[in-house]
Amino acid sequence: MKKEKIIFADPDQEYLNFLEGMVVPDLENDADIVMISELSYFQKYVNLLEKEDLLFVWKEWAQELGQIKNDHIILIGDSEESEKDLFIMPRSWNERVIKEQIRVLRTRVQKQEKGAKETKTLLVYSPVGGSGVSAAARESAEYLAERGEKVFFIGADTWQDYRRMIDQRLDETAEIFFAAGQKGGFSVWKQWICHENFDLIPPFRQSYVCLGLNLDFFRKIEKEVRESGLYDWIVVEVDHAYNGGLTQWMADADKILLIVRQGEKWNTIIPVMKKSMAVIPREKFCFVYNFFESGDTEEDKARQFGWDGEIFLGRHGQTQKEWEVWRKRLGEALCE
Repeated sequence: MKKEKIIFADPDQEYLNFLEGMVVPDLENDADIVMISELSYFQKYVNLLEKEDLLFVWKEWAQELGQIKNDHIILIGDSEESEKDLFIMPRSWNERVIKEQIRVLRTRVQKQEKGAKETKTLLVYSPVGGSGVSAAARESAEYLAERGEKVFFIGADTWQDYRRMIDQRLDETAEIFFAAGQKGGFSVWKQWICHENFDLIPPFRQSYVCLGLNLDFFRKIEKEVRESGLYDWIVVEVDHAYNGGLTQWMADADKILLIVRQGEKWNTIIPVMKKSMAVIPREKFCFVYNFFESGDTEEDKARQFGWDGEIFLGRHGQTQKEWEVWRKRLGEALCE
């Protein structure tokens, strides 16, 4: 069986030595590790690259790749930033984070070779509560499911809060949905409720749902779902309490709906947005402005900063027609 190939190309020999000492003990039996410190050698090696190879390359050498472009290429830089649509891995990253990045890429290659689904993650997030994240996430999952996509939904609200929202749409079905133990085909694990047959529970047909309040557990579930190769999309409703640990998750996500709420303190939210956009390619973001009143002056403030998100009518008193408009815009953002 042909071994995977992982290439590290960087002029900093000390950094290469660090990478070699970190990855070789774990991967030498499963993959061929190539270390390149000379630009002239890398220029020749480019012609030997295959589409399934994993390449970590110093950002100033990336121009040598020419038209070669795939999602197995990671640029190495001095700081977290983005260049075109390629994520830059800073040299300051520690061993644990780098190993996780390699694991994600290896899993992606293996799934592609097996013909498994290439699962995408949609992150629905706002830096503050009460912005309509829950409603947007549910409607997003419904839209994708109705298109025939296999969806895994992760909700950030507490069990009780989510039940109150679901009760409005499911009536007595909600009692079955939140039954403890194995009743009704559900299983309970820690704070999470998982159900693998959504035919009884609109709108998430062809879906799972998980509810919980632990960022590490979110990532663990997302990792397992991605690696299963069974789903087209993971829709994640992210609680605003996770402000401090989201940068890497945003970098890993395929699309981010970032909701800006009417009345937010702009001097607080702008630094958060700028920090995220400095690390993550702009193409991943779809900014959504949640205004509870038409013609709100906050819209003008948002436009002044150059954000081009759609106006998302507030969740209070929405009509079905308004939701249809929102979901159409969502579809354009996700399926462009």
